[in-house]
Amino acid sequence: MPAAGRNEPCPCGSGRKFKQCCGGPAATTTALPTRADRDAAFALLDRLSGLRRFEEDVVAAYVMIWGAMLDREEAARLMETPANDLFLEWIWFDHLIHTGQTIAEYALERHAQDVGPGARYFLRACTAAPLRLLQVHRVEPGRVHVRDVVDKGAVIVVSERLGSEQLVRHDVLAARIARYDDEMQFEGMNMLFGIDDKLAIAAEVRRLRRPLARELPAGAARDRVMRMAGGAAIVISALALYDRPRPRLTTVDGDELALADAMFSVTDLNAVRAALDDAADIEPDDGTPESPVDTTRYSWLERPRHDDDEGIRILGSVVLDRTSLRIETMSMARARRAQEYFGALAGETALRFKAIQVKSVEAMLRSTRADPNPSEPEIDPAVAADIERAFYEKHYREWLDLPVPALDHRTPREAARVKRLHAKLLALVEGIENQAARQHKEGRGFDTGYLRTELGLPSGQT
Repeated sequence: MPAAGRNEPCPCGSGRKFKQCCGGPAATTTALPTRADRDAAFALLDRLSGLRRFEEDVVAAYVMIWGAMLDREEAARLMETPANDLFLEWIWFDHLIHTGQTIAEYALERHAQDVGPGARYFLRACTAAPLRLLQVHRVEPGRVHVRDVVDKGAVIVVSERLGSEQLVRHDVLAARIARYDDEMQFEGMNMLFGIDDKLAIAAEVRRLRRPLARELPAGAARDRVMRMAGGAAIVISALALYDRPRPRLTTVDGDELALADAMFSVTDLNAVRAALDDAADIEPDDGTPESPVDTTRYSWLERPRHDDDEGIRILGSVVLDRTSLRIETMSMARARRAQEYFGALAGETALRFKAIQVKSVEAMLRSTRADPNPSEPEIDPAVAADIERAFYEKHYREWLDLPVPALDHRTPREAARVKRLHAKLLALVEGIENQAARQHKEGRGFDTGYLRTELGLPSGQT
């Protein structure tokens, strides 16, 4: 902390005199806080926020952040997410209670002796560290270079071993940067956002702070209220991230995506095989066994009705063995269509419908993750990485000249010449660079250096 006179305002920003805050007899320590120090500090804040004297303050905080969600059943689920942890930290360190302080400031003033010097050091550092929306500009071993998305300013170098191992260029996160003497560290609940959320969150922070900047006189009091409002906007965005409806995966027909198999029992194998061979919409897969006792595979097709229609579509895969016929499709609607189509193909004396087996995509992913013995990859990882790299580089070179909905259906090259689209275009490019950087950490990755050059964008290096 910078030096200050005992009766001067404390440089930590608490609003109290230095002798009553960081210069007080309970404040002395030079060691960085430990995990136990942080746990002790959080336990104290949790206890104080539950006191009856702060009940109205806490209710006001809930109303400010949760709003209409207070009466929704979904609120119970959101309270079990990391976004709720971020909300609690905002109550403790940013929300102003009826005394004009935060709960953390009240703890330091009235209950400093309840915890050790390390916990007090942690509380003072976080009291001076607002919740901010940050973007990673560079990562080095043990250090992360970040810049405030809303207020810009100089790049801040944060000492962070875990962060330097997990974060990559352009990652966007909500975090506090606490100062311990000359060292900066991330503190509290650090939450990652998608790069495509960056502009909307920054706009919401500015929207909440703008009237305060106009109506309140300049000074420490206004800065504290604006800090509270900016943090509130970030917390609301975090809750919205977890409150978003899950994306609905669909087929090209608009049906919900699911692994749906229409199952038939076969009583006359030769008749069923002959019916499949004669059907105009059924084609045998190349390389299927010729012996009637082996499994035979076909493709179930939908051919265009007219010459100017789209090409042939595959509706499903057909698997025939001695006693069963299975039509594997990607939706319940197609499985029912298969039930009708194949049920009429060979007649009930040869083929009898049994059931439709359905497995959602989520269930399939869960079972895949739970499989302790995944099958070995059929292709060498190094070869796969080269194929993937070539695919992405080709794709994004073509992307430069493709209309993009987020850019008002202009191509990236066209958007680069439209000033009002620069921020959106830059966010899209950062998203691509972020994807490449994260894959690079996994031993893959692809080249993105040409994108900024082709679009005339600044290098983005710091």
